[in-house]
Amino acid sequence: MQDSSRPVTGYPVHNVNGCAPPPPATSATACPYVHPNPYPYYQPPPPQNQRPTFFRLFFIAMAILLFIFGIILLIFWLVLRPHLPDFSIQSLSLSNFNASNQRVTATWNAQFQVSNPNKKLSITYADVVSSVFHKDYFLTETRIVPFSQGTGDVRTLDASFSLADSFVEGKVVDAMNGERTRGEVKFNVGMVADVAFRYSGWRGRRRVLRVWCGDVTLAVSSGRMTGGPKRCLVANLVNPVIDIVFLLSSLRLKLGLSANTGQLPLPDSLALTPYHGSLVRKTYRQDDDGYALSSAAAGVPPETMADDCGRHDDKQQLPKRVAVAIFGFLIVFAIVVFLVWAILHPTKPHFILQDVTIYAFNLTAPNYLTSNMQITLVSRNPNERIGIYYHKLDVLASYRNQQITLPTLIPRTYQGHQDVTVWSPLLYGNAVPVAPFLEVGLNQDMNAGMVLLNVKAFGQLKWKVGTWISGRYQININCPVYISFTGPTKAIQVGVAMKYQLVQSCSVDISLLN
Repeated sequence: MQDSSRPVTGYPVHNVNGCAPPPPATSATACPYVHPNPYPYYQPPPPQNQRPTFFRLFFIAMAILLFIFGIILLIFWLVLRPHLPDFSIQSLSLSNFNASNQRVTATWNAQFQVSNPNKKLSITYADVVSSVFHKDYFLTETRIVPFSQGTGDVRTLDASFSLADSFVEGKVVDAMNGERTRGEVKFNVGMVADVAFRYSGWRGRRRVLRVWCGDVTLAVSSGRMTGGPKRCLVANLVNPVIDIVFLLSSLRLKLGLSANTGQLPLPDSLALTPYHGSLVRKTYRQDDDGYALSSAAAGVPPETMADDCGRHDDKQQLPKRVAVAIFGFLIVFAIVVFLVWAILHPTKPHFILQDVTIYAFNLTAPNYLTSNMQITLVSRNPNERIGIYYHKLDVLASYRNQQITLPTLIPRTYQGHQDVTVWSPLLYGNAVPVAPFLEVGLNQDMNAGMVLLNVKAFGQLKWKVGTWISGRYQININCPVYISFTGPTKAIQVGVAMKYQLVQSCSVDISLLN
């Protein structure tokens, strides 16, 4: 047990030269914080909210990654600028045409012109099938030899179709004969192909390309197409998001826009359900290169297969559309976050402990510490476009993580752009019991003539941008300060007090509140 008559060290509390230390009264710049706890000196340290900080960093990292990915996608799209090929029907002739008693005999000869508008992408066509319709009713089909197109290449395709005394529904036969009596008959010519885009050594996944040449008019007298070449509509309606490079081009088609004109809506005939013939009777087999067309087994009514395929396609398109919408939202959101960060460039405030004035620092038996001091804390807002509301800020002193003074509440303060605020709160603690193991260390430090204290501030702040004010954030400030008692010191005696000029930089941590 220590001797109670031993001399004490530190700055005295009793009167010296007839002058007493200043009372712990409320000043103009700081007011004491009243604690309902009867043992205020053993309050826990301010919470260190690390979890929100982790989520904030994770969110920022994800936003940056999404932004970088969006920039890469945009660069690829700007460099490659993928376009669907252009199709036009140059000529269509009809010969040996006879339609009666639900039987049709006819021969069609068509010539297509296919051009690749891409300057850096070549196109490979496989499993090319062309069909002839009267309105939406399938009549016949033929296969075309696979081919490839280089950049800017133009290719001419010839296709021959024939019907030999084939069964056709009576209403279709009557419609064709009715048009025939008026001197012209209209047919629709469609095409389905399995295509893949190539760039240098890279090849994209295969996709199904659909072409529709509607209302091709043939003169009965000559059996040839009237009106000259006719441009066809082209759509990539299956697997529109297989290759991310072609995302933006596919979005136009999803909105119902023609890839050729950019403004004409796709007709109903280009949907899956009107393809009653073998254009619908296609299934897809998975191979190493993606999807390729293959003929379906016979024996299933065309109408049933068309309906099933349409429903299957709708079910496949829904998750893809949702994925495209989510991906587009994330890209836009990442760009907005990056732009806001680049424009505002938010930075946490800077704090400096300018000086500390010690009025009393006395350790008495058995282990009571009395410390009265006044500090000057300087805060600077480095942001050019962001203001700071200090909603609540408590300042206290601690020794080896044990609080030795009462917290002093700093009044609410608004700090403008690049503004500097100075606070001079009074910190006091009278006869604060110190942990026994800390009492030994404090005695050793005081006898050595150097004590390390920490001036801490913790509270809440809000950011202000224009008229918008953010939610509350937790701020924790830690300012280490060395107090010297013996030998040459930087202290200046002010009456009975000792003033230490420090200009000590403080660490600042800001995190989201739970």
